[in-house]
Formats: sequence, structure tokens, C-alpha cells
Amino acid sequence: MAGSYESGEATIAAFHCTVHGAYLSGVREARTVIERR
Repeated sequence: MAGSYESGEATIAAFHCTVHGAYLSGVREARTVIERR
């Protein structure tokens, strides 16, 4: 998989996936806190 992309593109893709995952987990936590109130 890494061979099909340039190192820069692979790094950006991994970074995007990490940020997207962190964003989704943050939204889930925020919804849980709001529902508890």
C-alpha cells in the first residue's frame, strides 16, 4: 500500500484519518455529556 503512494501522500492520508477519528470520538463524547445534562 505504501508503495502505491508517495511518502508525502501516505503521510497526509494517515494524518487525515487520525484527525478524522479524533474528531468523531470527540463528537461522541460531547453528545454523551450533553445527554447526561
